[in-house]
Amino acid sequence: QQLALPTPKSLWRMFLESTSDDCKALVKELTSKSDRLKKDEESQRSDVLRSMNQRLAGLPALGLVGEGVQQDSPATQLCEDALESATNLQSRYTKLDNILSAHAKSIKSLLESGTEVDDDFVNELLGEVGSLAVPTSDSSTSSSSAAAAEESPFEAVEAIPSILDLDSPSDKKGSKSSAFGPSLLKPNPDALSLSGLLNVLDGVVDTPGRIVIMTTNHPEMLDPALIRPGRVDKKLLLGH
Repeated sequence: QQLALPTPKSLWRMFLESTSDDCKALVKELTSKSDRLKKDEESQRSDVLRSMNQRLAGLPALGLVGEGVQQDSPATQLCEDALESATNLQSRYTKLDNILSAHAKSIKSLLESGTEVDDDFVNELLGEVGSLAVPTSDSSTSSSSAAAAEESPFEAVEAIPSILDLDSPSDKKGSKSSAFGPSLLKPNPDALSLSGLLNVLDGVVDTPGRIVIMTTNHPEMLDPALIRPGRVDKKLLLGH
């Protein structure tokens, strides 16, 4: 079984969304040298604007910060979780901007040395990578998850396995999967973000009778928001 991932953005689209001055300068120079890139940049302005806005629009609880929320109320925890998720998100985009900035400098240096912007370069810059797929859990877990999804309209909640292995190799940083094939793209260790996992665990509706079991060999590495009382009510140490 494989889980399909969203189609990755092209390098050109990432340059357009970057806030790096080097990326902005590169976009300006490339659009002056290529009519195709200029037309594409103009056509994507609205999409880029929406994409930038959606980064924080997906965390509506940020709007509660500083709005007279009472201490120790459920809304307080929502604010704390949203702030933590927003901080993590900002950190990831900063790292991505640093990488894109360094790459933009390299390309700009070549352009300044007289390298031409030909069709092959533009095709690769605009090119879309095929959909990625990663292996899911074993067939028994997949079958039970699929059956649960058929029984409930809230598929995003019911399709999550009842036992979460927080040390799964697919979730570890630096893990590799042959499903990605020979590509410059690396499996994203944060494909399932903390915010996304918390939203799935909390759910959009009550799920009476559901018991979620999490396993890990490194509890000290887990985010406090994931194992706070209310999400994890009982902890057991299974020694040798």
